[in-house]
Formats: sequence, C-alpha cells, structure tokens
Amino acid sequence: MNTSTNTARSVGRPAKTVKFPTGTFTVASLVAKNPGVCKLTLRKNVKTGLASGRLVKIAKVLATGTAGRPSFQFSLASTYNARVANLAKANAKATAPTAPATA
Repeated sequence: MNTSTNTARSVGRPAKTVKFPTGTFTVASLVAKNPGVCKLTLRKNVKTGLASGRLVKIAKVLATGTAGRPSFQFSLASTYNARVANLAKANAKATAPTAPATA
C-alpha cells in the first residue's frame, strides 16, 4: 500500500549559492568570484536581486571597448546605502559654516 508523506522535494538540480562581492562589481567580476556557477545563473540572480531590492544598479556604465553588452556596475543595497550615508555626512561637515574666531 502506498502512503504519502509531506516532505518538501524540489525537482531538478540543487540550487547553487552565489557569493556577491562587498563593493561594486560587474557580472564579469561576479563570474570570477563564482567559478562553479553558470554565467546565465549569475545574470538571473542579479536580475532577481534588483527586483527584490537586495542589489542596486549603479548609474555608471563601463565601456568594454568591444562590441556587445556594456558592463553595468552593481552593489549590495546595504553597502551602497551605507556609503551614500557616509558621503552625505562628509559633505555636510565640509560645507558646514564655521564660526568666526573671536579675538
């Protein structure tokens, strides 16, 4: 007699874990950091990371010098937001008016 159990199974190959760099990165540097993962899988992870808000696309585009797709820069949202906050603090300190010295 067949009995059914409620075990979670997934069909197909087990999912690969992707390691994202801490700073800004391109897909090419992501491929270098994850040698056992297919380039298409990495692009899919970047796309889903952008959609979920985990990754941020930097406005700067790097020219590759050859025909093909341009190299976009990405960053983890947590590190990008921390860098932006630190830059804002530094700019606020630099532009803060200083009190004139009284003699």
